[in-house]
Amino acid sequence: EHGPNSISFIHRSFLEYFSARVISKDQTKIPLLVAKRHLHETIVMSCGLLVDIAPIIETAISQRELLLAAKCVSQARTKNPRLSQYVYKVLLDELGAEFLSEFEKFRTTPTEVCNEPDIYEELLYLWDGCFEDGLNSYTKGQRFESFAVKLFNSFSKVVRQDLHTENGELDLICENVISTPFWQDYGGEFPVECKNWSSNIPINEVGHFAHKMEMTKGVRLAFFVSVNGFTEDARRMLRNQAARETGPLVVPISGAEIKEAILKRDNIEDFFKEAIRDIKFLRKF
Repeated sequence: EHGPNSISFIHRSFLEYFSARVISKDQTKIPLLVAKRHLHETIVMSCGLLVDIAPIIETAISQRELLLAAKCVSQARTKNPRLSQYVYKVLLDELGAEFLSEFEKFRTTPTEVCNEPDIYEELLYLWDGCFEDGLNSYTKGQRFESFAVKLFNSFSKVVRQDLHTENGELDLICENVISTPFWQDYGGEFPVECKNWSSNIPINEVGHFAHKMEMTKGVRLAFFVSVNGFTEDARRMLRNQAARETGPLVVPISGAEIKEAILKRDNIEDFFKEAIRDIKFLRKF
């Protein structure tokens, strides 16, 4: 729109383009524009029109506008390796070699991986929280259960916690959300027992849980997770039960196994599949 003393533009980019054309013909205005950050996009656009952007780069660096200098090099009409190297060295001095090295790692890593939270760091943080000094038994149990929720949610879906049934309480109920043939044999849901005891789990506790699983309709698979592992009698009982052709498969997992998998950053689903295979084919103990 044309007015008596002005011209209006439909989009700011049009204004920036025509302003960039003015800058490309009269570079004396560059220092003033560099000092005003809201005009930096206009300067960057002008770099696409200029043959020599060295004056812009020098001005930007002298005013410590290093990001602007980097953008100008990227958008330059003609590539100048020496100028690019100069800007790189300035950035290196400002940011440090370690940062640029880390930046290069992220640049070469697929975006979808970079954006994912680090599940192993989260699990290790929750794991360490289970063993802080001064915790009472109830708090230790609750924290370990919270850790277990995060762990099982990484490959399944925890749908219930502390479920009271006629056969006793179930710490976790997980929905099997993986449709591969391996998991289809184990039904739609599996319970999880969590124990953060300071000693090994004895045979009577394992037997009680195994009985609950037999009495719970539709259960084909269950996990018994114990921070400090199991006694030899308890292990023998689970091995014998796994040899039967009927009844649910109860998979024991110790805290040492879990922590090792986290520290090694093993695939969590594969870790549980191997635990199932170990007890299923009588290799566990």
